[in-house]
Amino acid sequence: ILLPTPENLRDLLQAVLDYWSPATNPKIRYFPNDRDERRYFRERDYAILVALIDTAARIGEILALDLQDFRPRDLEVHITQSKGDRPRQVPVSGGLVKAMAGYLAVRPPGGRERLFLNQFGDPVDYSHFGKAFRHYRDFAGLPKFTLHSIRHFTGTQLAKHGVKAAQLILGHKRLETTNRYTHAQLDWAKDLHKQVNVLGSVMVNVRSQKQVREKKIGKRNPKIPVDKP
Repeated sequence: ILLPTPENLRDLLQAVLDYWSPATNPKIRYFPNDRDERRYFRERDYAILVALIDTAARIGEILALDLQDFRPRDLEVHITQSKGDRPRQVPVSGGLVKAMAGYLAVRPPGGRERLFLNQFGDPVDYSHFGKAFRHYRDFAGLPKFTLHSIRHFTGTQLAKHGVKAAQLILGHKRLETTNRYTHAQLDWAKDLHKQVNVLGSVMVNVRSQKQVREKKIGKRNPKIPVDKP
């Protein structure tokens, strides 16, 4: 699976903002022709993508969230409709809370419990959002990674620091499933090993100590000049 890089995801989020701005995308000036509608799409889609990155949830799980499932005071989101019918609580960051605040400020009013709605007040359709995602990705000129690969990216980053915690956040029943997300850890471990360079620091000290000892020995036992016959 093609994993995005952190730079790819930053560019993707920026693309959402730029796509709905006539200043950076003149084609959008008249489609839709309502400035409030452009703002709505921007804030909603930005929040959805931030949620995917922050929670490592599946796109279907994010789109199935109800208003009550998002709990900013507790920095949690409750995923109730998940694969395997295994509800779970997932921690969220302040960045997601901020993105959600921007979306909730423009969310259509009404009695709908679903968190993410379209401009008509109905739940966001998976296929429609998938199409929007591909527009943003291509608008930014990014590699053709998928929505699901965002989950793999976050899962891999989490697994670097704790496979058990990653398992809980990802909602895996078996740890063996989470271990699949550690495939990229070897490269990370190699980079870390190279940066830390434990042996190099030891050997430098050994060489330095050797040079110091040789200098001390040389001072204690100066060479006696010998006359040549």
